[in-house]
Formats: sequence, C-alpha cells, structure tokens
Amino acid sequence: MDVRGYVEANAREFIDDLKQWLTIPSISADPARHGDVGHSAAWLAGHLRGAGFPVAQVLDTGGLPAVYAEWPAADPSAPVVLVYGHHDVQPVEPLEEWDSPPFEPVERDGRLLGRAPPTTRARCSSTPSACAPTWRPPAPRRRR
Repeated sequence: MDVRGYVEANAREFIDDLKQWLTIPSISADPARHGDVGHSAAWLAGHLRGAGFPVAQVLDTGGLPAVYAEWPAADPSAPVVLVYGHHDVQPVEPLEEWDSPPFEPVERDGRLLGRAPPTTRARCSSTPSACAPTWRPPAPRRRR
C-alpha cells in the first residue's frame, strides 16, 4: 500500500489520536500548566513509539521538556527526514471568544477545532504515523 492509501485507510485513527493529544492543556506560558507540558511531551513520545519509532524519548532541558525521536535507516546513504515542531500551545484567553472549550476538540464541517490542531501538533503526530509504514523493513516472506 502506498502512503496515500495508508493515510486514507487510517485517517480516522490519526484524527482520534490527535484529538486525544489536543485535550492536554500544555500552555507553556502558564507556570501552573508546566506539568501539562510534561504530560504532552510524554504523550508524544509514547505516540511515536507506538508508530514504530525505535527511539522516542522525553529530554530534560532544565526547563520545559523536549521530545526527540529517530528512526535510523538501514541504508546509511538514505536521505534524512526532519520533522520539527512544538508540543506546547499558547494561552487560550479570552475564553468567551471560543465556540467550544479549547481543550475539548470537536469536528465541525469537516474540520477539527480546538487549541492547536492545524499547527505543529497535527504535523508532529500525523506525519510520523503516516510515513512509518514506508520506513519499516518488509516482513520476511514465509517459505512453503
């Protein structure tokens, strides 16, 4: 299956995963939410491991945590793909301007609404999930 077919076949799962991540109020500008930033980092590292990344870890930076993941290629001459983004979000105030609670994502008119879905959170969660099947070595064929 090509990448496009894989994404189409698994789109619902990707959206549901992203919705789960969007419930974490990881507002880095609010010291009271720094624990949530850590929770967001842990969620992303777990998600990447679940997608098949052999290395996915939360890094202690002395401040807010970072996530590092890699999937080394079997071929050392293979190109390197870098996906960079952030897992924290900006404050949600003023709350009265939201049509729904910002950390309770909703789907409306074919769009996912909540705090940060179209930004790097979507890129950080869906790009690795969609590409992972192309990075996995083919399963060995059974001999009869």
